Amino acid sequence: MDKRELFRAFEVQLSATVNATRLAAAAALDAATNPESKAENQYDTRGLEAGYLAEAQSRRAAELETLLGMFRTLILAAELRAFDATAAIATTALVTVESEGQMFRYVLLPSGGGLSAIVGGLTVQVVTPQSPLGQAIAGKRAGDDVEIRVQGRARAYSIVAVE
Repeated sequence: MDKRELFRAFEVQLSATVNATRLAAAAALDAATNPESKAENQYDTRGLEAGYLAEAQSRRAAELETLLGMFRTLILAAELRAFDATAAIATTALVTVESEGQMFRYVLLPSGGGLSAIVGGLTVQVVTPQSPLGQAIAGKRAGDDVEIRVQGRARAYSIVAVE
């Protein structure tokens, strides 16, 4: 799988999310400052709540823009690290694992955990070194097995490939 194509897919997805979040923040700010949101009594908190929402959405948009910058930097990187069959899993590694008869694909990145993109019909999800799976696979190699606890239940993964 072409990592640049994967990172572009994440970039497109994040760009759309940033735009939607910015629009939502603007709408919440408009609601907070609208004369109709003026409190009618001491229990009327519509304007205050809309203000909190606008601030939170603005912060989220800023976080997403930072993440978007990371993907843009990765896309422009002169050389993305190529992992061979014997390489240890590290940042930007594309990892294929098998668990309970199913194949899963992950990319290990410093942030953006939980994002997923479809490239060439394959779904790839971002895991971070702070996540249980990211901690378990970091430094491992193709052929290694790891086990993590998911919702109180042990789940085994076999690392099939590292790219």
